[in-house]
Amino acid sequence: MSSNLLIDKMCIYCGNHFIARTVYTRYCSKPCNNRHYKQRKREEKLVLYSKGIDSKSMVPLPFHKNRTYLSSKECCEILGISRHTLMRWIEGGMLKASKICRRVIIHKSSLEILIKNNEL
Repeated sequence: MSSNLLIDKMCIYCGNHFIARTVYTRYCSKPCNNRHYKQRKREEKLVLYSKGIDSKSMVPLPFHKNRTYLSSKECCEILGISRHTLMRWIEGGMLKASKICRRVIIHKSSLEILIKNNEL
């Protein structure tokens, strides 16, 4: 909202003096506003990347010690692969699995055999 007031201000991005009509104006022009916005966003990204991986994303996955069979989702989490890759391995014979109705169940021993056979 403009008014009849003429306020002498200084742009917070470039430092030029300008005449503002509102008390809330902080920039001398739209390009200064855009440049300062982009600069702030770049600095925020740098701060995020400098912090590295936060501790929330590094939650240890529960290893299912009590169960001898794993679901396809649990198997994918342990191996760090997608469900599609897991299904390809099962269909290709690399990994033995059982199907009960529509549910795929993988025995832990077959998972260990797969890991031992593919070690470098």
